[in-house]
Amino acid sequence: ENILYIRPRFKEFLIGHPFFILALGLEEQLGHKLIYFPLLILASIGQINILNTFSHIHTPIIVSIIRSIHGIWLGLIIGVIIVLIVRYLLSIWNNKRGRYYV
Repeated sequence: ENILYIRPRFKEFLIGHPFFILALGLEEQLGHKLIYFPLLILASIGQINILNTFSHIHTPIIVSIIRSIHGIWLGLIIGVIIVLIVRYLLSIWNNKRGRYYV
């Protein structure tokens, strides 16, 4: 609360937006495999939370805007870190299996 005066929603910046970035970052590797579709479902949580943030009539609009912006930039940072970790793990996995591309 001391760093961010208005806190973002938990599901938005720790589940929704990072999985959205992960789905975008791994789309080339995963394509239409079965594991890709749960990523998209989890990614939709962030978009739904943005809609829910603006649906509270008792909350001032500027508070909703700031809350959404904080959720997006925090989710982006977390998502990029997760993408880098998963790509690294996939490269190790593929190298052990004899494939040299990621």
